[in-house]
Amino acid sequence: MIGVVEIVDDVTEMGRSQRRLKESEAKLKAAARIAQLGHWERDLRANTISLSDEACKIMGVSPSTSTLPLPAWQTAWLELLHPDEWARDGDVVEARSATRSLEVETRIIRPDGQSRDIRSLAEVTEDAEGRPVRIFGTLADITIEREAERERSAHLCFLTAMDRVNQAIQRRHELKEVMTEILDLVLELLDSDRAFLVYPCVPSSATWSVPMERTHPDYPGGGDLGTELPMDDDVAQTFRLLLEADGPVAFGADGLPPVPRDLAKRFGFKSFMSM
Repeated sequence: MIGVVEIVDDVTEMGRSQRRLKESEAKLKAAARIAQLGHWERDLRANTISLSDEACKIMGVSPSTSTLPLPAWQTAWLELLHPDEWARDGDVVEARSATRSLEVETRIIRPDGQSRDIRSLAEVTEDAEGRPVRIFGTLADITIEREAERERSAHLCFLTAMDRVNQAIQRRHELKEVMTEILDLVLELLDSDRAFLVYPCVPSSATWSVPMERTHPDYPGGGDLGTELPMDDDVAQTFRLLLEADGPVAFGADGLPPVPRDLAKRFGFKSFMSM
């Protein structure tokens, strides 16, 4: 009967261990969900990639894709990766082969169309012979952090530009000289081909003109400086949009107001921003 008691004790302890293991796993999943921290693992022997539920959520993919053969995951990853990051991703792969730890920040476009900034920290596990057998990493969504940094950078750039405009006004005494320097600043700061003034910006006017422009050295300019041009419906509508806006308005890009046909034909505009 003593042997039976020992067996019962062993089974009871095994049950306790399994419960503790399940509780630990549940707590780990809860912590990852609360912290919005995912993890991934690459098995270098089986050549597979595994993703946690939170990692799938961050990248906007279905949990059914949580474990994939490496070739299938590489195809899926390239579909997620932001086009601007494609070239850099090759550098990351090369760096990973030369180190036992990795920290990467990149941008992805989720299947729902949202752009997200993510950060991954990873470590390589080796076998007794020093051969890599596993890569384990964490995955975090840092979009809010990066957007805040971009906003701060944009605001600093704006303040710097305004300071340079103010310096131009202080240095010059003639209005023409002031506007010339300001238009040159616009060319530089916006990396544009042409900066110009329009007068009058009045939709009801019979004509409009470009009294002043500055151009990039490789761009010949639109000509017709000071020439009164007829106010057609497209240009009048453009002026209305500008007068109603609280800030700059972009024209010509996807989903934005089109470039007026006459402007596109006369000056060769593909897109422009105005205020």
